[in-house]
Amino acid sequence: MSNRGTEVGNLLPVKTWMKNASIKAVLNALAAGGKEARFIGGCVRDELLKLPVNEVDLATPERPERVIELLEKAEIKAVPTGIKYGTVTAVIRNNTYQITSLRKDITTNGRHPVVEFTDDWREDAKRRDFTFNALSATPDGVVYDYLNGLQDLADRRIKFVGFAEERINEDHLRILRYFRFMASTGFINDDQMSHQICIDNAYLLSHLSGERIREEFFKILISENYNDVLEVMVKSGVTQFFLPEAMQTNLTKHLIKVENFVNEHINIIIDPIRRLASLISTDRSNVDAIAQRLKFSNDQYKKLKGLLVPEWQATWNMDDVSLRAGLYRFGADHIIDLSLQQWSQMLANTDPLPQEQNDAWLRIINTANSWKDRTFPIKGQDVVNLGIAEGPKISHILKKLENWWINTGCTANRETCIKKLRQVSLDE
Repeated sequence: MSNRGTEVGNLLPVKTWMKNASIKAVLNALAAGGKEARFIGGCVRDELLKLPVNEVDLATPERPERVIELLEKAEIKAVPTGIKYGTVTAVIRNNTYQITSLRKDITTNGRHPVVEFTDDWREDAKRRDFTFNALSATPDGVVYDYLNGLQDLADRRIKFVGFAEERINEDHLRILRYFRFMASTGFINDDQMSHQICIDNAYLLSHLSGERIREEFFKILISENYNDVLEVMVKSGVTQFFLPEAMQTNLTKHLIKVENFVNEHINIIIDPIRRLASLISTDRSNVDAIAQRLKFSNDQYKKLKGLLVPEWQATWNMDDVSLRAGLYRFGADHIIDLSLQQWSQMLANTDPLPQEQNDAWLRIINTANSWKDRTFPIKGQDVVNLGIAEGPKISHILKKLENWWINTGCTANRETCIKKLRQVSLDE
């Protein structure tokens, strides 16, 4: 049997992302070596599923050192991202493309394989996780299918390449990837044995780095069918090995309702940390533990803490002045997150909510969505100019004036604030 694979035909119409100038430059650079490069994995799968293609990966029979040589010859930056595993990243015009040399995994420990490079596309397909991720396509759209991945896509089936347990032992992250594809595709696996193997081996997730788990779990959280999949993961005990704080899925179900309703009127970003916060019930100490375990960035930590230990409470009947104060102090994104969170909590207690309350929440989010950041128009020098000696008194007057400005809706202009400053300074 040819190592080029079964030619299925032009099943992948040449799309805009395939003709992108940057990707064409990379493909031309690789083609200069005389060997065929193909699109591989997720981009082929998602195009066939008519889903947005967010990442484009390539595979080539060229060895990684040769890939670097070909890219640099074409004046394309080459980064040896994971060169011992055969992966080089091409950087061109602010775009990045991972290029992986065809390989066989010789030995694995569940995290880092020992690899052997090959010219055989079929051998490379056999070391991948799921059959639909083993699909490859030439730049002109000819799809190669070695493992019946096209039929599995047509049947809406998530099927491991070979035996599920072997694939999981090669890389434990494939357990989370299995659930991620359930969440992103809506496929329901009719192979109950593979499904149970993922659940039974979930303890292996505790051997993985927090970064890898976080990245994969966040992909689940932003998937269309995430709540149904999370319910399975929580009830079956999968999450206890990396997120034992995940105790509730009822609130996430109502958060979906609220997000969907809002998106009929306003475009809001689907955020994984907002959805994570709806999944867990915790205190400050556990926020710290989650952030440390999953290796959160400082911004991610602050966002989760701000949702689970909030400094400001959103209420459906708040007045405009209170809302503007919150927007000024905490920013529009945080106020939207807190409002969605509180709205979904109310809905979890009373479904359906009175129309008056739904309308009020929508108004709050709409106001936040159109909020333009404001700057308090008075500086310390303005206080000094009134003859106030430098020292603690200046910051005291500034804080008092800023509180007045906030409590009047953050609308007073500089001239009005100067008049108020004179009054405040006389009162001190």
